[in-house]
Amino acid sequence: MRVQLGALVAVVLALCAASPASAASRDIWVSPADIAAAPTSGPAWATVSADAEDAKSCTPSLTGLNDDCDVHTLAAAYKAVKLNDASSYQAVESRIAQVPATSVDRALELARNITSYVIAADVIDLPTRNPGLNSTFSNYLAALAAPDSSIGTPSLTTCHEARPNNWGAMCGAALAAIDAYLGDAAALDQVYAVEKAWAGDRTSTYQASAFGFNPIAASYGPSGSTESTLVGINPVGSTTGGHDTDGLQPDDERRATAAPFAWPLVKSTSYPWESLQGRLVAAQILTRAGRDMYQVADQALRRAVDFLYRTQFNTGTTWPAEGDDLYLMPIVDQAYATSYQGTGSDWTGKNMGYTNWVLGGAATTPGAPCRARSRPRARLRRRSPLRATRTQARTRTRSPIRSPSGRPPSRPA
Repeated sequence: MRVQLGALVAVVLALCAASPASAASRDIWVSPADIAAAPTSGPAWATVSADAEDAKSCTPSLTGLNDDCDVHTLAAAYKAVKLNDASSYQAVESRIAQVPATSVDRALELARNITSYVIAADVIDLPTRNPGLNSTFSNYLAALAAPDSSIGTPSLTTCHEARPNNWGAMCGAALAAIDAYLGDAAALDQVYAVEKAWAGDRTSTYQASAFGFNPIAASYGPSGSTESTLVGINPVGSTTGGHDTDGLQPDDERRATAAPFAWPLVKSTSYPWESLQGRLVAAQILTRAGRDMYQVADQALRRAVDFLYRTQFNTGTTWPAEGDDLYLMPIVDQAYATSYQGTGSDWTGKNMGYTNWVLGGAATTPGAPCRARSRPRARLRRRSPLRATRTQARTRTRSPIRSPSGRPPSRPA
């Protein structure tokens, strides 16, 4: 019996080793096939190549709202793999080596900046290239992702689970990247549950009533909404004061004026689009990990994009993707077979970029992930006592610092 069981385990491990999802690189954002299919000419490649050069000298920041070293490091990872370029590989490893010693303050800046470093590590297959650096980086990521982590204000997990606006969105994307990189299926399931609840899936194991919606946000929900009935994206067919608000994001839209709902809506902040930067990055990672976010709550993410594209704001215009939101469009178009057009030429966002180069129309859609592990992640996590308690701590009260506004008092977002 033991021989038969041993043989069965060997077969399962062999099958998993042969599948892309269980290779040393988990392909959590793109696959080697996506990079191989991307061009080495044209404006998109020129941007990747130029930004990769900056990664050779930039200094990582986890406190800067608009620091670009993170996405430029991702560009270097793409260039390294595409051209097998040794200097680009070295740049990525050098920047990642600096990250654990980088100072941290608010969770928002931490989340915006850490995600691309995690993706860059996966793209270059850091576990195989540099196991020692990968161990250090992985232990640091495990500490960041722990719910009772003292790194960040608040912790990434508290931020994600308590704040239904751009803060929670960015923290969710960071956690999705970290948990996928570490191969922590239980933690990734929790991120998925929170994202589903925010999008409006009331069958999720996480409840939207746990979010810290601002009281004013209820006026932006469907008519008759309260803080306890609100979700992150208004449901299909929603109307507010007789106006079509299907797809509106109440907690980010109310921040334009900090006043109750009035029509036409005011276009004065980037919060609705920044929220989608976090939510769509998380969705892409979760979906590639076998947890489909794109169909949740009647395609809530597509409806949120469509709301901005079809609604006439106080400027007399709609609100298509522009500036650093452009990189979201290839993600949306790939997921929903749409063809949204944006304005501008900046394809690097606050936490990700270069989708016009690496996704385009050729991005792959992976199948269900193999459950067997090819990396000794459990050993890495045991060296981090904070991480070991993450799943166990789910039953504890989450956020002693939660405020009704869903953000720290007297701190600009």
